[in-house]
Amino acid sequence: MKEHEYWESLGKSACPDDIARDLSIEAIKKWIPKNANILDLGCGNGYCTFKFNELKNASILGVDYSSSSVEAAKKFLQISDIKNKNEISFKVGSALDLSDYYKKFNTVITIRCLINVGDFDKQVEALRQIHKSLDSNGIYLMCENVISGLSLTNKFRSKIGLSEIKTRWHNNYLDEEKFIPEIKKLYKIIQIDHFCSTYFFISRIVNAWLANQKGEEPKYNDPINEMAAKLPNIGEFAPMRLFILEKKNV
Repeated sequence: MKEHEYWESLGKSACPDDIARDLSIEAIKKWIPKNANILDLGCGNGYCTFKFNELKNASILGVDYSSSSVEAAKKFLQISDIKNKNEISFKVGSALDLSDYYKKFNTVITIRCLINVGDFDKQVEALRQIHKSLDSNGIYLMCENVISGLSLTNKFRSKIGLSEIKTRWHNNYLDEEKFIPEIKKLYKIIQIDHFCSTYFFISRIVNAWLANQKGEEPKYNDPINEMAAKLPNIGEFAPMRLFILEKKNV
């Protein structure tokens, strides 16, 4: 089976929106240092992990709670002809216990991982575990969904008669008012990148309204969405944001 066919049969990632997923990958790539030693936490089937490896010569460990996802990632690693195969590995593990990896990485990446670990206390514990897994002045690239971004999008949707976008039952979006103070205890916030705000405004509000006028469901791969992904970012509409964090030695 060819690599492309493998991903198509498997499903590229847990995110159903390919455009949003690709925007997150590109935003994260900009912050990956040269010769990085990376922990890709919550790696799923490894689709994003392999994309990170395309940019720089990096050593990457993908860790996920799902054993079936890890097996899928390992299978792709076996059948692929990517470079630096020996620098990529996958293991089953939990964001709530990274004791096997303390001080072993200079870069940690999560994409929609902390929103799936449980309640606020568990999210804070994951934040601590990631801090412990980083070496001095390591970088945590935290791409996660926040309540405020979704609330703003829903506020605009309601003004034009669209229904509220609800979170999935297993997602617990980060409450920035509570969570950012916890971040600041452990990390210096270098930047918060609203990398897909324009895309979400157009895809979830403008395109959704146009589809509603036709009595149709909006499609993720609509040409207007593809156009939106190429525009500069304005506002803070997207629930998904990239927090670039530098470890404090506390």
